[in-house]
Formats: sequence, C-alpha cells, structure tokens
Amino acid sequence: MHSFALDAWTAHRLGQVNRVLYRDDLVRYHTQALKELLSYCQTHSTFYRRKWAGIDVAAINGTTDLQRLPCTTADELRQYGREMLCVGQDAVARIVTLRSSGSTGVAKRLFFTDEDLERTRDFFHHGMLHILEPGRRAAIFLPGESPDSTGALLAEALGRMGSPCRIFGLVQDLTASAARLAQWQPQVLIGFPVQMLALARMARHLGCWPDSISALLLCSDYIPHSICTALRRQFGCTVFSHYGSVESGLGAAVDCPFHAGLHLRESDLLVEIVTESLQPQALGEWGEIVTTTLTRRGMPLVRYRSGDRGRLLPGNCSCGSVLARLDRVGGRMAGVLPLAAGGTLSLPELDESLFSLPAVLDFQAALYGSPCAKESLQVLI
Repeated sequence: MHSFALDAWTAHRLGQVNRVLYRDDLVRYHTQALKELLSYCQTHSTFYRRKWAGIDVAAINGTTDLQRLPCTTADELRQYGREMLCVGQDAVARIVTLRSSGSTGVAKRLFFTDEDLERTRDFFHHGMLHILEPGRRAAIFLPGESPDSTGALLAEALGRMGSPCRIFGLVQDLTASAARLAQWQPQVLIGFPVQMLALARMARHLGCWPDSISALLLCSDYIPHSICTALRRQFGCTVFSHYGSVESGLGAAVDCPFHAGLHLRESDLLVEIVTESLQPQALGEWGEIVTTTLTRRGMPLVRYRSGDRGRLLPGNCSCGSVLARLDRVGGRMAGVLPLAAGGTLSLPELDESLFSLPAVLDFQAALYGSPCAKESLQVLI
C-alpha cells in the first residue's frame, strides 16, 4: 500500500515524472488548466457563450479571478443541459439521468465521453491503493448493472489492481445480502453509509458477519460520524470516506489512513467554498461546495453549485500529501428546517443521534406543523 498514491498519480497527471509534488505545482497547473477550460467552453458550448456574454473571459488568470464568472445552477443544468455539451452526440459514451426524489419536473442529464469515464476509472484505481491491497477481495454494494455505472467503473479499476470483486448492487434484502457477503468473504466492503451499517448489524445479528473484512469505504451519500464510529467500535473495521457526485464526475475526494480530511482529485477538479451570497469562504469556514470540472470534455461544469455543505481544511495532512482536503460533507444546504421556538433541525442531526443506537438499521422522519405553531417530530425506526 502507498499512502501517497494520489500525490504520485496527480504528479503524473501534471506531467511530472519522478518528481515530488508541491503545492506551487498545483497552483500553476490550475491556472493553466482553467484558462484552457474557459476557452474550450466558449468555443464549443452555446450555453457558456451566452452566460458569459459581456465578460472578458480571456482576462481571467487563475483561481483568484474565478469570482468574475457567475455560478452554474442545478436549474440551469436541467433546462440547458444539452447546450452545455461541448461534443457531438456520437462522442457521448454515457448519459446519466438524475431526478430528485418525488419530482415530476425536468431531470438533470449529464453527458460523459470515453475520456471522461477513463479519468474516473483512473482516480478510482489510485484512490483505492491505500484501502485495498492488490489481490484482496472487495464487495461492491453500488449500482453496477449497466456499463460505465459507478459500480462497474469501480470494479474495472479494482481489476487493474488484480483485486477480485463482486458487484452486489444496492441492498434490497438485508438477510439475503448478509448471506451473500458471508459466502464471498471479502476484505473490503464498499457502499452507502446507512446500507453498510444496516448490513453489518444484520449480519452480526444472524451470526454471519465475515471476520475477513478489514475496511469499509462509505460513499455516495452524507456520511454521519455516528455510522463511522459504530462500524469501528462494533466490527473492528477501518472506515474510509469518499465524496463524489455524478456532477463532479462520480469521484471527487477520498480520505487516507490518517482520516484527517478527504484528499481532492485536484488534477480534474477545482473546489471553492462560498457563502449564501456566493462570496468566497476562508479555509476552515463552512459554506456551499462549488465545483469546476477542469478536464471534462463532454459536459464541463464551471462553478457548479453542488448544494452540499462543506469546508476546505487548512494545512497539509499528516500523511504528507499536499493535495487540498475537504472536511466530511455536512449534508445539504437546503436540508435545515427552522423551528418555531428558535433554532433549526436537520437530517444529519437525526442521523448522528439515532444511528448511535446499536439496534437501529434505518429510520424515517417527518416534521409536522408550521413556523407559527409548535412542531411535532415523528420518527419511524
């Protein structure tokens, strides 16, 4: 295993061979990559040409000038997605459709070229080197039935390490999934946080939790501290966290064995943290995560508002990496509800409280009332 695998990979992506990666190298790279990206988008995308009309895009020189450009929103992605495309339809290898839960409106559609997907495979490959030793088994509880889905891309990446893996898909039946897990006897388990905790607790209850499992990688959702703590204490596993979304290219950041923040995929992504008024936040301050996809060819996103709450951490990680670190994402910006008596309530707060209880597999919660009256909280365990 190599604690600095992502630094070495990033240096290679920057064209540096047998050279230590420094922060100044990344600053210079980001400046050049950003200029190339903005020129590419202006040339090939009708959406960005229209959105940036009247802005001297060529004068933007580095990340400090990025504030001159307006942010891109989820509503714009839904309404003008095809105008964001920078390639012809024949160059599109995969289209991902995202529809909000319960929504009947226009869905978000993200377009990826083969080159875009290969960059994700490459990140998965090198991002897993400190989690899974080559040749060891992995169980993937992510969607993987279609080509180039998240689970399929991850399985292909692990195959490059010589690590056998099986894609089990999302957990539908806890008892059946626990039995399949016991039969496979993997060393690493990968999946959604709540599903992995429920699966682990059910497998322990049934007496079939594999002693072979040494690590879990939690991804694709908000990751509560309570779930990480429960998995470590109850099952003796090392717990790693990953942050990513379809908009960010499926893979964005992963933590190292020191668990002091998630190392960003800085060869492909530029991350800002902004306030509600879209002003830049200082390192260590919380705000909304805004992402620019520096190298995507199919549908680049420039200053895309993720809707996720996060912060960038100051200093370097104890592992020695110079990559920027994202703190554990704090849920959705819109997921905080005001209470009539003052204060707020959010789903992450419920997650932290309820998943610390050893018998809880999952829960549903609903808040009834109005800002003018006393609310009632209903929780179904």
